[in-house]
Amino acid sequence: MSEPFNPYSAPMARVADAPRDDANTEQVLSGQKWVIYAILLYFLTAAIPSLPWGALGAIAADAMLLIALIMALIGVRRLRSGLGFHPALSVFCLVLMFAPLLNILLLVLSSQANSRLRAAGYKVGLLGARR
Repeated sequence: MSEPFNPYSAPMARVADAPRDDANTEQVLSGQKWVIYAILLYFLTAAIPSLPWGALGAIAADAMLLIALIMALIGVRRLRSGLGFHPALSVFCLVLMFAPLLNILLLVLSSQANSRLRAAGYKVGLLGARR
């Protein structure tokens, strides 16, 4: 026999378990932030030569480009680890980072990271993902 209906009882909803974070998701999250910050630093570096700083501006722009490249390499390494790329493919991705116009690879990797993070329950915005 079923229990009688009680209009004063708390609602009973079937709620799915929250997705759990694993090491791969953390790697993707970290790598995506590195890549996003590298892209933003690269765009900021493009604005520096237009400033009236002379040779100091050129040196600062070169230093910032080097920092952006290192940040992008770290981000790509973490992304490929988190996304489970084959090691040969990850080496290929790192080599493509040095070719002009093939840096669009960063956007492709960022898009794959966005999909993985959204599936894990994160909200993805301009500056990365958050719960």
